Amino acid sequence: MQRNNLLSKIDGDYSLAFGNGVTVDDDYVSAFYNSTNPGKVEINNPDPHSSLQFDGSFATTMLVTGSDVDLSSGTAGEENFTILATAAITVTLPDATTCGGRIYAIRNKSTGIVKVNAAGPGNIEASTSDYEIPAGEGIVVQAQGGGFNEWWIIADFD
Repeated sequence: MQRNNLLSKIDGDYSLAFGNGVTVDDDYVSAFYNSTNPGKVEINNPDPHSSLQFDGSFATTMLVTGSDVDLSSGTAGEENFTILATAAITVTLPDATTCGGRIYAIRNKSTGIVKVNAAGPGNIEASTSDYEIPAGEGIVVQAQGGGFNEWWIIADFD
């Protein structure tokens, strides 16, 4: 049976299935939305309790670099999650008003200082000054968004 040009029963080589009345009969299908859990996407979990829930591993990109990184221009900000600095560089974060909720992990593996700044009139931890990451340490930042060009440090590590 077809509804809105979608199959209501998924039992083939699909990796995503969306729609009301969708049933999944094949283990190959690992991510789907269904009417039992409206507004939630599940990956390898038939009963999610969050908007996005998955049971399994998680992978993101890592940029290993000894050159300055501008996450505010081009696709660099959208294509990278972890920045591993191998030299004393500057990392420029995007305007937080354009990417609310986005998270970056920045690690300094050099012997110098890695500077982090926010594009435009942005702030990091309510400061317009560059944030400095000492050698061997790192931070995880998240954009506040919602009209605020503010980045917050949600974790730091050494």
